[in-house]
Amino acid sequence: MSQNTKHTSGLDDVEYDHCGSDFSTSEGALGANILVVDDDIIIQNQIKYILEEKNYKVTISSSGLSSLETYERINPEMVLMDAVMPGMSGFETCVELVNRYGKKVAPILIITSLNDTDSVEKAFSVGVSDYITKPIHWPVLLKRIERMVSGNRNKIKLDKERIKARNQRESYQKQLMQTHKMEALGKLTGGIAHEFNNLLATIMGYSELLKVFLESGNPEKCVAYANEITIASERSRDLIKKISNYGLEEKLDCKVTNPGLILNEVKTLLQATLTSDIQIKINVEENIPDINIAPGKFHQTIMNLCINARDAMSGKGDIHINVYTKMMEETVCDSCNQVFSESYVCMDILDTGTGIDKENLEKIFDPFFSSKPVGRCTGMGLSEVHGILHQYRGHITVKTEKNKGSKFSLYFLVNR
Repeated sequence: MSQNTKHTSGLDDVEYDHCGSDFSTSEGALGANILVVDDDIIIQNQIKYILEEKNYKVTISSSGLSSLETYERINPEMVLMDAVMPGMSGFETCVELVNRYGKKVAPILIITSLNDTDSVEKAFSVGVSDYITKPIHWPVLLKRIERMVSGNRNKIKLDKERIKARNQRESYQKQLMQTHKMEALGKLTGGIAHEFNNLLATIMGYSELLKVFLESGNPEKCVAYANEITIASERSRDLIKKISNYGLEEKLDCKVTNPGLILNEVKTLLQATLTSDIQIKINVEENIPDINIAPGKFHQTIMNLCINARDAMSGKGDIHINVYTKMMEETVCDSCNQVFSESYVCMDILDTGTGIDKENLEKIFDPFFSSKPVGRCTGMGLSEVHGILHQYRGHITVKTEKNKGSKFSLYFLVNR
């Protein structure tokens, strides 16, 4: 129950309904720093006395303009704002605070004698959190302040926890990526050693045979063995080139690429190397934007995937290439396992081949992994695709079913 109390402000005698000691501020709002903006000195003193009695810290500002500087200086947890003031009104001050601080602005409670629908709608439209009408009913005001301060503190606490959780997640992802890199490095070095041992054994073996037949004067055999040495040497050269491309930390080529133009070039080149029983069908969305990748890298990526598709179809079937824009939301990349969400140019490459076994699906981007017979490939094709895409901040997803083909979806950042 309230009783009528007289408080001497030092300027005027002010009467107000004092809420009494039975109303206590919760710990969730104790010690909050509150900015009071009002041009009426009587209201200033009333609010200051009552709030300080409840252990709030109060700073007074007499105008909307001066409150902007005060807000920046004290960074309050809440603002009590008179709606009607000379010069800059409370509504105009709210707009300026929201423009300056955005979502980080402290909760604003408008104190107003205006209670019509238009005024209420205007208050909320400019970023006000709540409002209270004059004459002020002090227990109601205190309860509103307590609720808003406690709510804002909880929001800040949750935001900090979210940021902490996000940072921890990013840290774990970096650790996981580092682990994957080390595993890949181990597989890479093991694959290099195995592949080069085979190539060196071939070169050394045919070199010994070449010596024997040179001494015995058999030129036909010498030419055959020399050819084998040349073939093994060329394979060694190609392997070194692929390894260099895989691990090279080169400066990115900042040129942008038009997907449609490159695809037409690739189709002409591929169709000449594929059998007549394989058809390439390309569909590019109209007005497709340019993408952030060097043309040569884009060309290489398509070639690698289309050659894989050709081999999966055993020389007969269709390869479909579809290019379109797509907004991705919380999608997991199948080669780096990171979640990505953004607008991308997507390129699907679909084949009608044998698909990929489940036990092999997790290994397809590993260097030197291949399900093809020994000697048919180096096992670096999809590793190169992985390296190129992520070099340009792209991603890849894979969908496949045994004997029903595969779909590789590549996501390229749009050039802005």
